[in-house]
Amino acid sequence: MRVSQNHLLSPNLALRLLLGISPASRKRLKFTQQLRTQREKSGQNFRGNLTGSRGSGLEDPVSEFFRSFGGARAITNGEQGLTLIECLVAIVIVTLTVLAITPPIMLATGTRIQSRRAEQANQIAQGEIDRIRFLVERGGYTLNELPDSTGNRNPLTNVPVATVPPTGTPSASSPLQSPARTCPGVADTARYPFRTPTLMPRTNLVQVDVNGDCIPEYVMQVFRNDGPPSPGNPPPPPLTFDVGVRVYPYFPGQPFPPLLQERASLIAGTSTRDRQAGNAQKPLAVLFSTMARNDQSQSLGQICNQQAARNGAGNCSY
Repeated sequence: MRVSQNHLLSPNLALRLLLGISPASRKRLKFTQQLRTQREKSGQNFRGNLTGSRGSGLEDPVSEFFRSFGGARAITNGEQGLTLIECLVAIVIVTLTVLAITPPIMLATGTRIQSRRAEQANQIAQGEIDRIRFLVERGGYTLNELPDSTGNRNPLTNVPVATVPPTGTPSASSPLQSPARTCPGVADTARYPFRTPTLMPRTNLVQVDVNGDCIPEYVMQVFRNDGPPSPGNPPPPPLTFDVGVRVYPYFPGQPFPPLLQERASLIAGTSTRDRQAGNAQKPLAVLFSTMARNDQSQSLGQICNQQAARNGAGNCSY
């Protein structure tokens, strides 16, 4: 901070300050006043002369005043603050730095969220495949308990996507799968898997709730092929077939877009709908698996039935 000529002490102010400084400082102050009067008469810059006379022990009266009280560091003429241009340059540098680091941070956050959702979708698909596998291995299932068939034995990679959008309220044609025991306004006939064996068309979607609040976050399409024919009249349910599951993101209350077969990318932006490259239309998880059940006459199931017959319990439900 500089002390300009306008801030020099007037004689009256200097006289008031004399009461609070030492005798030596009083002499320096008197000499300063005299020097000021002489410099004003000669037209010289008093501040410049004070700066040049510091080597002789002369200091400005304001600094001497603060030093006499033993307070904060004395104010010297050589101190300067930031100029307006320096402040503007600092603001520009900070702004450019923030703009440079913000997009990568936002992209990393969006990708982490997308990866988390893909992980949940994969768990949903794997859970559905495990449910069907348990049903097949247990035996005694009907066609209505299995997913809807494509009507052929072709691979499932090119099975058309579901075309019936989910309904606002879960129904038999668009049931809800939720860990909650009960959901307000949702009948038992609209809960998946169905208590009464009911065929779920592969063109329809199952709404999936993962956190138990009865609000779906995903929709699921389940389908299978016919597999090798089984002997019998009428033909029994197939013993071997392929199952496919696709899990899509779902946002209730938003327009439902037409679905695609290609799997969504895990690199996503910060949009709520993740519309980059059509991610809202692509499945987050796609799983295929082969289900197979051995003929009981040539497996441990026959041994189970024989043991049950000896005990008078009939056939076991292997």
